[in-house]
Amino acid sequence: MRGAAIDERNPTLVVRRQGQDGAVLELAGTWLSQRDLPEPAGALGQLRAGAVRRLAFDAGQITAWDSGLVTFVLKVLSETATWGVAADRAGLPEGVRRLVALAEAVPERQTGRGGARPAWLTRLGTRYASRVLKDHRAHAHHLHLRPRRCPDWRGHLASSFRMADRHAGDRRARRLPTRFGRSLIGF
Repeated sequence: MRGAAIDERNPTLVVRRQGQDGAVLELAGTWLSQRDLPEPAGALGQLRAGAVRRLAFDAGQITAWDSGLVTFVLKVLSETATWGVAADRAGLPEGVRRLVALAEAVPERQTGRGGARPAWLTRLGTRYASRVLKDHRAHAHHLHLRPRRCPDWRGHLASSFRMADRHAGDRRARRLPTRFGRSLIGF
C-alpha cells in the first residue's frame, strides 16, 4: 500500500480519449480491495467501442492502493492485449508496475483442481493398488509365475498380493479376506 495517510475518497475511474486511437485510464482515490472498486468491464466496453489502439494510465491521484488495483490493471491489460492494444504503463505507481510484470512473467500454476473428485471407493482402490504395486516392485522375485508350484496364475497373483502386504507390514491389508483381494483385481 502507498501513502502515509489513507484518503477516504472512493476509487474513481475515468476513460479519457487521447487522439484518434488512444485513451487514458485516469485512476483516483483509494484503491483498496475492501472498498467497492470499479469493475473493469465498464472501462473495457468504452475502450472497445472507441476502437482504441493505444492505452495509457494516469494514476497520479491515487492516494492508497493494494492488490485490488493490481488485479484491476491485470484484467484490463490482459483483455486489451487480446485486441492488439499497446499499453503504456508509465503512469502506474512503481510498485504496481513491478507486481504486474511479475504476475505476467510467472505462468499460472495448474493445481489439478477443477474436475470432479473421484468417489471414495475409487480413491481407496487406487491407493491400495498403488501401495501393492510399489511393494511388488520392491519384492519382484515373488511375481514370476512358477507353473509347477502354482498352475493357477490367479491364485498365484492373489498370494503375491498377500505376500507383498506381509512384507510391507500392513496389518490391515493382511486381515483382508482373499475374496476381497480378488474382487479388487477382477476375479
